[in-house]
Amino acid sequence: MSDHNDEKSVIKPIVQPVAAATDPVATQLNQLLQLMMAKEARLAEKEFNDEKARLARNAQREVSAKSHVEKTLLKQARCRHEKGGKNGPRSGVLDYNVYHHTFINGEQIIKCSTCQMKWKINDTVDFLIRGKRKIANHTKKGWLEACNMVAQSTNKASSSEVAIQKPTIEHNGVEIDGGIN
Repeated sequence: MSDHNDEKSVIKPIVQPVAAATDPVATQLNQLLQLMMAKEARLAEKEFNDEKARLARNAQREVSAKSHVEKTLLKQARCRHEKGGKNGPRSGVLDYNVYHHTFINGEQIIKCSTCQMKWKINDTVDFLIRGKRKIANHTKKGWLEACNMVAQSTNKASSSEVAIQKPTIEHNGVEIDGGIN
């Protein structure tokens, strides 16, 4: 056994002496540091509040958009697609407020001018076909019913402008440019 004490040696870190509070440079640096930290805290709080407000606005926009779509679908489902307002035509003659339109690419639609409902060629009484999606038909009128409404309407069909095609002239089995530029 050893004769000396079993004391553990303690390692003390070397600490730089803190500048005295009377040092004007250290005081100014501390004040500047506190001001910068306060500014950063204010900016962080402002960013947090801005993000919170943005999320609230987006949530309200989604609610409003959903409500708008629901109102539009309800209006289209209730619409009789007739001219003459809620009570129908005054003369008693049935005249639908729909028209047939052909786009430049050949796509065709029938549109109600009252409720803005659009029917496309593949639409059925049960489903509206939009791209590759099948949507439940809220109007319970398909393309055939829409065509029948167009037949009973005084509205004229419309179409987009048609692109001019160059005529081709064939001479001895060889196509020749028609000369239209």
